[in-house]
Amino acid sequence: MGGEMTYEYIGFNSITGMEQYRICVFFYKDVSGAASCPSSVTIKIWEDDDGNPLTASGLTQTLSFPISQSGSEIITQNLFPPGCGLSIGFDIELCSYCDIIELPPSLKGYHITTGSCCRNNNLDNLSPNSMTWYTFIPPTYYQNSSPSFTDFATPYLCACDTTTVFNTATDPDGDLLIFSFSHPLNNQPGGTFSLPLDTATYSDPACYSQDYPFGPNGYIDINASTGLTSFMACDTLACGNGPPYLYVVAVEVREYRNGILIGIIKREIQFIVISCPPSDPPKPIQFGGCGQNVYNIEEGDSLCFCISGYDLDGDTVYITGSGFIFDSLIVNPPAI
Repeated sequence: MGGEMTYEYIGFNSITGMEQYRICVFFYKDVSGAASCPSSVTIKIWEDDDGNPLTASGLTQTLSFPISQSGSEIITQNLFPPGCGLSIGFDIELCSYCDIIELPPSLKGYHITTGSCCRNNNLDNLSPNSMTWYTFIPPTYYQNSSPSFTDFATPYLCACDTTTVFNTATDPDGDLLIFSFSHPLNNQPGGTFSLPLDTATYSDPACYSQDYPFGPNGYIDINASTGLTSFMACDTLACGNGPPYLYVVAVEVREYRNGILIGIIKREIQFIVISCPPSDPPKPIQFGGCGQNVYNIEEGDSLCFCISGYDLDGDTVYITGSGFIFDSLIVNPPAI
């Protein structure tokens, strides 16, 4: 049902002369009538030829490592809002695989893949082939750790209703992160590695694509600076096989340091589109500072104002800010 792969730079092992990285693979599994998490996954590693994570051709496989399962957790109950009575009839298990590996110091970096067979057979937008997760480790002198996603991959969407999902990530090195949608990946490379990687096949190219994974009446949007995503799947009558509707979307995070692209991670999400009970939108009580809408302030001043509201259904309400003042790309003067 999707997943991701991340890494953490541990340091140089003076005894072996190797660089140590902690590699973690996470994937989500539908456990209805299926076996639990596999006992291990295998990662494949290719040393790059020029240090550019966007180009590679005919690379020879450098190493491979098995990584044993380090944990599993049924997370179904964590993915619905508190008090939500919806059920999809099966559980979702988060399978975790983390271990420390050693790589030779490199001036060019490494491409890493792992994968699983197979996708669910009843996907609406993709053919049921294999799935692959990918990341790039830059040259050793960067001593880089990848970004990590801050939340579970939320797999539920209410049909014909816009849903906002926090596919945000943090970076331990303070690097600039740029978020975008990408094409889901298919089979892992064999003995040699070339870019672009093999991509999944859309079941009906007339209906589905990277830009329209939910079909022509669906909607996707992502904030390139924060990873905040919005989805709306309302194409169930045009292209779908029948409820529940299952769609796969991929998110890519590119990592920049001093303006140079040094790393890439990807997350793949399988969405389950379900019929939800009607929900009224939150109602504002006060906007703009309890009645005041315009403020005049000088540089260096602080400003506090109140925004209050309520929800008729008793749902949890989240408030977010938008605009240039919150844009992390603005540094002179710095945004909030």
